[in-house]
Amino acid sequence: MDVAEKEVIPPGAIPGNIYVDLSAVKEGEKINLHGLSRQEAQERIASLYDFRLKIINGIPDKEIYDSLSDNELVTSENRIERVSSVSFDSVDRESFDIPDIIGSGSEVLLNEIYERYENGSRDDNEEYDLDIPFEEYADIYSAMLHDAWSVDASSGAIVSYDKENDEFIFGNGHEGYEIDREALKKDILECFNERKFDSEILSTGSIITLPDYSLKDRYETLASYETHTTNQSVRNKNVSLAADAINGKIVMPGEEFSYNETVGKRTKEKGYGEAGAYLNGEVVQEIGGGVCQVSTTTYNAVFRAGLTSTERTSHTFAPSYVTPGLDATVSWGGPDYKFVNDSPYPIGIRAHYENRKVTVSIFGVRILPEGVTLDLESHKTATLGVPAPVYITSGSTDNGSAGSIWEAYKVTYKDGEEIDRVFDHKSRYVGHTPRIMVNPLIPEGMTPEEYNAWLQNALAGMQNGANPAEQQNPQ
Repeated sequence: MDVAEKEVIPPGAIPGNIYVDLSAVKEGEKINLHGLSRQEAQERIASLYDFRLKIINGIPDKEIYDSLSDNELVTSENRIERVSSVSFDSVDRESFDIPDIIGSGSEVLLNEIYERYENGSRDDNEEYDLDIPFEEYADIYSAMLHDAWSVDASSGAIVSYDKENDEFIFGNGHEGYEIDREALKKDILECFNERKFDSEILSTGSIITLPDYSLKDRYETLASYETHTTNQSVRNKNVSLAADAINGKIVMPGEEFSYNETVGKRTKEKGYGEAGAYLNGEVVQEIGGGVCQVSTTTYNAVFRAGLTSTERTSHTFAPSYVTPGLDATVSWGGPDYKFVNDSPYPIGIRAHYENRKVTVSIFGVRILPEGVTLDLESHKTATLGVPAPVYITSGSTDNGSAGSIWEAYKVTYKDGEEIDRVFDHKSRYVGHTPRIMVNPLIPEGMTPEEYNAWLQNALAGMQNGANPAEQQNPQ
């Protein structure tokens, strides 16, 4: 009597009949996963195609990339986020190999199928389609390569700063090139749909000619602002060091400038000394005291150039070197001053200290319309009370001062005539606490008025015959 041989299904394999339609890979192709492990199924699918789809950069003169500065180079790192399986660190200038989207797609589908079986959800004779979103991938890769391989024409913007000659250096002008994104998308999609996965596609595009002007000729000092310092030598040295730190800084289009990041931590090793600064509402001696004057001067130059400040904080106390409301305090690990270059061209910062004067200028291509200038005006709108005095028995006295509130307005001029005035921000400053010298015999915590009252009572008691030794000591 013959005994039918029993089929042995290896561990991890599918015992039932599950079909996968692979028409996206090979027309009319279908496989049965019966008896196949996940790895075997993946290898079976991979044997049906050879994915070597390459895009060749068709730019007629690839040397154009050699003339670009580092700031002009464009990579596609993290640019594409629509398909989670796609990630790019960079794109080579010569060519680009499209990753095996079929392999990644089949892996996702097989994981779904085998996990269902592992979880006990079995449905024999079920059929799946390997559905690869070819059009979406074609759109992604064409957009990515358009961004990576296209180059804007440039007449030569600033690329560096020559400190010795105090001048910005301009890069060489060059023509641009525009990848034809739609044509590239069409060619990629055609290879996908016709299953020509081992093809080479030559991208096409067009030359972008140089503008009929020299960009260098359009650069100018957009705005300049100056403030005056005190005669304190240490503070002035701090100011000079901070000005040198931001002098020559180039801020690219869309880049955010950070004063703290540019200047860095103020330390003795860098030459900074202790000078007056505000800390937690008190005037203290701090390494780098005075550098706020450079951030304030920068803020005012930036504002008048037409750029956008993204972080600005007023001081605790009203400043003396600029109209209150026009200041921008900074502190390492605390407030920062920031602005963004929202113009289409790089801008440069010039900063200089000399003879107790700080000057900051913004160098770039004009942002505001011709004939238009900006100003920032601040006016006091309220006087606050003087803080309660403190009584001291040694040290220096201080008459104190009242706090105040100031409102700043953005004022727009056209050919010297005011055409607009809008509220910009409000600043609140606390007053300085009076420090009053008193008799050192006055106990701590007792005001002079309380001490005088006690003294009068003690004298009156003595006049009435009381024993001075029995007089209660002031508390």
